[in-house]
Amino acid sequence: MLALTDEDTEVRALAARALGTSGKQEAVKPLELALQDEDMWVRAAAVRSIGNLDGLGSEHLIVQALNDPVGLVSIAALETLEALETLEALETPETLKTLATLETGDAGDARL
Repeated sequence: MLALTDEDTEVRALAARALGTSGKQEAVKPLELALQDEDMWVRAAAVRSIGNLDGLGSEHLIVQALNDPVGLVSIAALETLEALETLEALETPETLKTLATLETGDAGDARL
């Protein structure tokens, strides 16, 4: 989707949100690319959109977003996993470590 490469971050975030309403497996790949966007709002929208697609087998992308250096994105990933009731994904050692960091606030200012 061309809008995901627009120079305007609002356009990219809206495009990511729109893909989340498509209900199509084809939307996952562009959303995966959006998870690498420089803007935290675009990344958060991509995470939530993957969740809106009920994961479509892409829960691992949401789990990876737990490690985003910006807390907004990590929290979006956590909330998305909770909404999907993907408890198995939350029980991996890597995810538990990330959750402990979020809970204790040991991630530093970069997560704000």
